[in-house]
Amino acid sequence: MTPTSSHHAAHLAATALVSGALVATSILAFQRLRRERRVDDLKHSIPPLTGEELPDLVAPTPQWSKEDERSAELAARAIRGEYDDELILEQLARNRVFLSDSGLAALRNAKIVVVGCGGVGSHCAAALARSGASHIRLIDFDMVSLSSLNRHAVATLADVGTPKVECLRRRLRAVTPWVDFDCRNEMFSEKDASRLLKDAEFVVDAIDNIDSKVGLLAYCHENGIQVVSSMGAGCKSDPTRIFVGDISASTEDPLSRSTRRRLRLRGIASGIPVVFSTEKPGTGKAQLLPLSEEEFAKGKVGELAPMADFRVRILPVLGTMPAVFGCAAANYVILKLAGYPTDNVETKGRDKLYETILAQVQGSEEKVARATMGWGAEDVKGLKLPLTTVDVGYLVEEVYRGRSVVSGVPTRLALVRWQAPEGKTIKEGEGQKSSRLRLGELVCMTKEEAKVHEREVVLGGKNVDDMYGKDIVEYVESRIEEEKGVVGAAAMFLTPNRRYVTLAGAVLFLEWTWVFLGSPGHKDILSSLPSQHKENKDIFDYGFVQSTALRDICDAVEWNDELIFTCDNNSGSVADVKNSILNCLRFTIAAGGRLVTPRIIVSNTSETSSVDSATQRTDFSSMFDLQHFLMSIHLSCPQLNTYKHVGDVPPRAWKHDPLSLRPEDLQSPFLSSGIPRPESWGGEFHNWLDNQTTTREPTGGLTVVNLARSPPVYPVSSDEELAHEFGMFLKVQPEARILATSIFHALIRKHNIDVADSSAIAKNAYVGAYLGSNDTAADTNHPPTTFAQRILNETLATDLKVLYLASTDPSSDEGLAADASKLGIFVATKFKLLPASDVAALQALSPEQQALIDYLVLGRASQFMSVGGDAFGWSVALGRGGKWRREGGEGMEGEVMRDSLSRIYGKKGDDQFASCLWP
Repeated sequence: MTPTSSHHAAHLAATALVSGALVATSILAFQRLRRERRVDDLKHSIPPLTGEELPDLVAPTPQWSKEDERSAELAARAIRGEYDDELILEQLARNRVFLSDSGLAALRNAKIVVVGCGGVGSHCAAALARSGASHIRLIDFDMVSLSSLNRHAVATLADVGTPKVECLRRRLRAVTPWVDFDCRNEMFSEKDASRLLKDAEFVVDAIDNIDSKVGLLAYCHENGIQVVSSMGAGCKSDPTRIFVGDISASTEDPLSRSTRRRLRLRGIASGIPVVFSTEKPGTGKAQLLPLSEEEFAKGKVGELAPMADFRVRILPVLGTMPAVFGCAAANYVILKLAGYPTDNVETKGRDKLYETILAQVQGSEEKVARATMGWGAEDVKGLKLPLTTVDVGYLVEEVYRGRSVVSGVPTRLALVRWQAPEGKTIKEGEGQKSSRLRLGELVCMTKEEAKVHEREVVLGGKNVDDMYGKDIVEYVESRIEEEKGVVGAAAMFLTPNRRYVTLAGAVLFLEWTWVFLGSPGHKDILSSLPSQHKENKDIFDYGFVQSTALRDICDAVEWNDELIFTCDNNSGSVADVKNSILNCLRFTIAAGGRLVTPRIIVSNTSETSSVDSATQRTDFSSMFDLQHFLMSIHLSCPQLNTYKHVGDVPPRAWKHDPLSLRPEDLQSPFLSSGIPRPESWGGEFHNWLDNQTTTREPTGGLTVVNLARSPPVYPVSSDEELAHEFGMFLKVQPEARILATSIFHALIRKHNIDVADSSAIAKNAYVGAYLGSNDTAADTNHPPTTFAQRILNETLATDLKVLYLASTDPSSDEGLAADASKLGIFVATKFKLLPASDVAALQALSPEQQALIDYLVLGRASQFMSVGGDAFGWSVALGRGGKWRREGGEGMEGEVMRDSLSRIYGKKGDDQFASCLWP
């Protein structure tokens, strides 16, 4: 770009910004002037109350009791501003008795944020303040309007035109002067979340804007902040149908539906408590009535509002219902903070329905496979569907509203392909046959309708246009298209008062369009913009785990939700951490307790750290996919309840310090092959627990046990049917998976290797090898130089010329690479394969996170080799379907495990160590 054109472009850009700012400023100033004028007119129209008009019912009666006199004395002190703890506790006396001193103290000390101070939020804030909450932050950008008064908790005519947050503070201070109200007169947005929610212990979501609502809930969910959300109170009239439960249980509410769908796109399917109504719409009931386009066309939409800058209310709201929603939300917060036991709605009770529908889809897809592939009944056995009951529930409840697309009937539902399949319907991999079915290909019908549809359309090839009327076909296709664009479709309509601001935005948009596309030098401007980085496909992702083996185990366990396990000392390499967390989960199941999501200790020095060098405790998601872990537990062992964060545990559980236990201490002798009696560990644990708690003062029924990190102790081979599925509960976190995908693609492109992304094992592609620490190599009687030579010899024997190498010692990499080059073998590492733009992202990860990438890429290698005394190498081999011992006799010297895909070198006894490692 020439200096002249650059100067010209900058001048035009500055002009566009200034003119846009002037337009927006003028519009906002005009609105503010009109608002102030109307507020003044309205306030002058309110007649003052005179002393003669006040009722005389407030005068004291001559029959006062001593209690009345005491109350009057305390009230007089309060009016004089002489508030102290005695007065506060007197005012909160009934709550104090109900919640206990400790519960009330927890509520008074907690920092609560209420986002949205309209009908729901105002009643919630008022109830919290009156119940003892003493630190409340109020967030809302809006003003009190005339239409607010039918549902706002405390607003009066005199408050019209004032910020809702200030109205609440002013009115509630007359009731609870000790409460610290922190008012923020601004709209909540996710980009400001860290500032607005700073130090929050509990958040109440009373927002009616979908973007802000989803942003708030996602932020709280991802950052471990307790939250309760109010779903739609509009068009509701039956207070007996209002419940508090998980968001996954709220299926009749449009706002809840939109919120769930948007959250699901962010990987959040459950775990957010909500206040919702199960009331269904019906004939004669209120409905959402959008403002007509004719009114918008007149260009004076603002005149329809009671005051300038106030939104036109087109959602019918019965004034009593927001109060019920708000009080329900406040009630939930109060009980949770006080540690009071609750039993809210958890599920809709339709899990069995979803399981039945999933089984029906399985049968249907087996028929399709036989018809399209020419297979027999035996050939389709073991066919894997890319669906879970969660997917089934989403399609039935969210996409098709729990009704047949043909008849609208809500009972005896099934899912079936909408169109006849084209091409192959089965994807064949390493010992696995998987259906190519996609969610968007299924529609909801009754069982009888689905049976006919399958026969005529799916298997018979009949066109859907010949089977159904135009309205049904268009409805189905619209639902499918809507799912494709669900993010855009979920956006809220602009409210009328924001159309003025939109006009200013349009002016800016047109000016910038001219600057970039119509002005001289626009090509240079566009070429100077940073290019968008195209994110690689995540080839290491997979769906939630549904383990029938674990379900059978859990069905036989006696569960106790008052027993809580924590596991916060998981450290070492990815294999060490993985094994430690899975052991913790397995022991928790054996004891029948609840589990707090484990945390991880990270080392800053090496990829395979020890506890002694650990310096920082991090969240589970620093290494693994938390949503996948929790949902897989829910699907495979629904009896096992979890706390996502340690802060979710009721405060009364911490009355005593947690008990500490090393799981292996309950059974002796402890062998290298693991505890001797895994099947009786649960019973022995409860005997130990009884002895530990006999002298303890009761804690409201809750007991916390911290399982200490210990060496591999659980004999995994005793759970051989479960083992491989159990290992899949821990899916590597997304950022590491994406980088590993980039490395895998770079490797096969650089060496012109033909391999599909979907292949679990890359056949005839590359050899993978892991060099552990020098200490590990020495322990196996194979020093690094000997082991390196073994790797090269085995690589030559495979006729593969590419070796992907991972190690903890860069100098070993360099030496082996030099020797390999002489033999015509190309050595690749993660740092050599990544483009420069991604190397910085890789280096920003902790050593443990960097090792995750090697863990994934090595897992796909055509052949894999490692040292036996190192858990990392064993974990990779076991994850590839390896056994805990050699196949086929003694084999070569120093070989402790060998199968068609992997081999481990070490000394005698290393296979016993491996028998306690989960794949």
